[in-house]
Amino acid sequence: MTSGTHSSVASPAPHREAPSRRISVSGRRLLLAAPAAAVLVMLLALVLGGGSPEPVAPGLPDPGLLTAWGLPVARLAFDLCAVAVIGALVTALLLPEAGFAQWAPRALRATAWSAAAWSVSAAALLLLTISNVLGVSPAAVFGSDGFTGYAWQLAQGRGLLLVVAAGIVLAAYSRWTSTRAGVALLLVVAVVGMLPVLFSGHSAAASDHDLATSSLVLHVVAASVWVGGLAGVLLLLRRDPQVLGKVVPRYSVLALVCFGAVAFSGLLNAWVRTSGDLGLWADSGYGALLAVKIAALVALGFFGWSHRRRSVGDVAAGRPRAFARLATVEVLVMAATVGVAVALSRTPPPVGAAAEVPSHGTGHPTLGSDVAPFTLSRIFTEWRPDAISLVLIVVAIAAYVAGVRRLRRDGIPWPWLRVAAAGAAAAVALLATSGGLAVYSTAAFSIQVAQFLVLFIVVPTLVTLSAPARMVIEVSRPRRADVEYDPAWLPSPFRSRALVWVTDPLNTLIVVTVMIFALYATPLLEASLRSAPLHLTVNVFALAIGCLFWWSVLGLDPVPAPRPRSYRLWVLFGFAALFAGIAARIYLSEVVLAGDWFSELDWQWVEMPLDQQAGARLMWVSALVLGPLLALLARPRPAVATQRDTEDVPESTA
Repeated sequence: MTSGTHSSVASPAPHREAPSRRISVSGRRLLLAAPAAAVLVMLLALVLGGGSPEPVAPGLPDPGLLTAWGLPVARLAFDLCAVAVIGALVTALLLPEAGFAQWAPRALRATAWSAAAWSVSAAALLLLTISNVLGVSPAAVFGSDGFTGYAWQLAQGRGLLLVVAAGIVLAAYSRWTSTRAGVALLLVVAVVGMLPVLFSGHSAAASDHDLATSSLVLHVVAASVWVGGLAGVLLLLRRDPQVLGKVVPRYSVLALVCFGAVAFSGLLNAWVRTSGDLGLWADSGYGALLAVKIAALVALGFFGWSHRRRSVGDVAAGRPRAFARLATVEVLVMAATVGVAVALSRTPPPVGAAAEVPSHGTGHPTLGSDVAPFTLSRIFTEWRPDAISLVLIVVAIAAYVAGVRRLRRDGIPWPWLRVAAAGAAAAVALLATSGGLAVYSTAAFSIQVAQFLVLFIVVPTLVTLSAPARMVIEVSRPRRADVEYDPAWLPSPFRSRALVWVTDPLNTLIVVTVMIFALYATPLLEASLRSAPLHLTVNVFALAIGCLFWWSVLGLDPVPAPRPRSYRLWVLFGFAALFAGIAARIYLSEVVLAGDWFSELDWQWVEMPLDQQAGARLMWVSALVLGPLLALLARPRPAVATQRDTEDVPESTA
C-alpha cells in the first residue's frame, strides 16, 4: 500500500501497468471459467434436484437425449448471452464523459458479439423446444409439417423469434452507435427483447399467475443488470484503473438497487409458488435448489457489503487489485447461481403445490384467484401486489429522499410540501398498481377508467408538485470552488431536442389524443384486459405521458422550453374538451367496450351497460372539474431560470 502510493507520484506508469496486467489475466480466465462453472453446477443441480431427463414411456414420441439434455444447456447459453449483452451496454452507460469515447467502442464490440451469440442460442433453444413438443429429433424438425406453425403459435416460440430479431438488430447497430443516447436505446431493445420469453414462462403452479410472472420478469431483468454489469466492468475496463475508479462507485449504487430487487422478487415468487405453505417444499428437490439459491444470494450480499466497505474506496484511490480478486470470485458465484436457476426452472414442483382453479375459471391471467364483489371500501382494503410496480415506486421515492438529503447537506432548503407531494404520489401510485384499483381494473370497465385517470392525472400532478426536475438541476449544479456558479446551468438531458419537443404541451396533447383514441376506440382495451404484459404497458405509458403532459402544462417545475401561460391554458382546455368528447361517445354508445371479455366473466355484481356509463361519468368529472382546477395551479412563468430565460423568478410555493 505504501509503495504503491509512492510509485503513483514518482513513476506512475509502472504502477498502473502492473495491476492492469494482473486484472487482464484473470479476466481472460474468467471468460472461460464462468460459463464452465454455470454448466457444471446446472448439470449437478439437475441430477440432484430431480430435474434430469427421464426415459420416455414406451409408445410415446421420443425426441431423444440430444433434445432432453440440450434444452437446459441451450437455455443456460441463452441466459448467459442475455446477461453479457445487457452487461456490456450497462457498462457503457456507466462510463464518465472523459472515458466514454475511449471505452464505449470496446463495450459496443462486446455487445455485438454477445448479441450475435444470443440470436444463435435463441434459435437453438427454439429448435430444441419444437423438437420436444413434436417428439422428434432436432434433425427431423425441419421436415415436420408443424415446424412453422409451432414456431409462431407457441407463445415461447414467438418470444424466441423476437429475441433472434433483437439480437440481429443489436449486433448490427451496436457497430454504428457512438452516443450515450444510442447505447441507452440499445439497452431498451435488449430488455424489451427479453420480456416476451419471460412473460410466456410457465407459472401454472403459482397461486397468482400475474404476480408470479411479474416477479419473475423483475427478478431476471434485475439479475441481468447486476450480474452483467459486474462482469462488464471487470472484463471491459480492467486496463484503465482511472476509469475503473469512477465507474465502480456508480455500479455499486446500481448493484445495491438490483440486489434489493432480486431478493424481493425472488422471495415473492417463491412465496407465490408455494401458496404460502413452505412445508410442501422441505423434502423436495425443488425446495433444496431454492435453498441453494437463497444461500448464494446471501453470499453475494456479503460480497457486495465487502465491496462497499473497502474495495470501492480502493478502486477510487487507484488500487484495483483487491476489487478485481473479489469481483472475480463474485462473478463465478453469480454464474453458478444462473446454472442453479436454470435447473430450478426445469425441476418439477412438489406434489400438492398446484394452484387452485380460480372462481372465474381459467384463461383470465390478469385477475386474482378470487375476486369478491366490488364495493367502494375494497379500493382501500384489497391488495394484489405487482412486483415491478412496487420496486419502481420504492426506487423512485428512495432516489427522491436521497436527493433531499443531498441538498440539505449542501445547505439548500427543500420545502416539506414538495416532500409530502412526493410521498403522496408514491402512496397513490401504490394504490393504483397494487391496491384495490389494480384488483378490479380488469374486472369492471369503470374501475379500469378510474385506474387510468389516477395514473394519468392524479399521480403525475403530485409528481409535478414534488418538483423532481428542479431537484435534478440543483443536485447536478457545480458547487466546487473552482467552478463559477451559473443560475442558468442545466444538465445535458434538459438541453436535448427530443425533450424540448415532448415538453411542448401541444405536442404532448397530440400523443395523449392518440393514446386515448387507441385505448377506447380500438380493440386495444380488450387486449390489455386479457394480457398482463399489455395491461402493464398501458399503465406505464399512461403514467409516462401523464407526467410529461402535466409537467409541461402546469409550469410548476422547470422545462427546457417554457411556454406562455395563455398557450398552456388553451392546451389544457383542449384536453378537457377531448376528454368530454370521449366520455360522451362512450356514454351514448350501445356497444359495450370489451364486451366479449366482460361477458366471459359474467359477474353478478356488474351491469355492463350501467358500468360503462359510470366510467364515462368519471371521465366527465375529470374533464369538467379537474381541468379548471388544475388550470388554477398553472404558473404564469417557469419555476426557475433556464438557458432560454435567465431572469430570476420567485420560488415555487409547491
